[in-house]
Amino acid sequence: MGEQRVYDAIVIGAGHNGLCTAAYLQRAGLKTAVFERRHEEGGGINTEEPLVPGFRFNMHANYMEFFDIIPMIEDFGLEELGLRSITPENQCGIAFADGRPPLVLHRNDLLEKSRQSIARFSKADADTFMELKARTMDFGPLLAMGIYTPPNPAMAGAQGAVLESLFGDMGIGAHYALKTPRPSSTRSSSPPRCAPCSTGPASSSGRRSTSTAAAPGRS
Repeated sequence: MGEQRVYDAIVIGAGHNGLCTAAYLQRAGLKTAVFERRHEEGGGINTEEPLVPGFRFNMHANYMEFFDIIPMIEDFGLEELGLRSITPENQCGIAFADGRPPLVLHRNDLLEKSRQSIARFSKADADTFMELKARTMDFGPLLAMGIYTPPNPAMAGAQGAVLESLFGDMGIGAHYALKTPRPSSTRSSSPPRCAPCSTGPASSSGRRSTSTAAAPGRS
């Protein structure tokens, strides 16, 4: 009979969330084990070549939202260990079987290309897209603060007022500040606990990608 192993914490799944959580647990002094069913760690951030040579992509993830602002990159000095970001020009797209050109959305520094792509199908939609991007481009840091700061119910009113002032004309009211609106009588008085991180480290190749849109020869 093999040696019995005892752990303080066991993480099921070695995707980016599991790896990130396990790293923080281990750093906190807990003896931690990570178990993964698949042949490779990384989950939504690993890169595979399952179809034809040179056509590399992730088997699950389309986009790792807010991956570039996760605290773990700085907390664990991942860039000093070789982590690099890759942000393809083409972020995502829709291909049509009837031969029409694909609709492609590009990086934020290439918005005009996105507008042109959408305008092939609808100029009105293209104009609306550009307006939304202009109004939300600087919204990322505010969202990041909300993601990595423990919720404070006392701030919901102020956050709701900000949301409504920015997007009220689009039907987004103050109640959107509450992730799951419920009557106050059923809401816990203490804020919910958050996982230490919602996205995680790079794959074994030492690279991370903010988009995994399939492209020949690009990982």
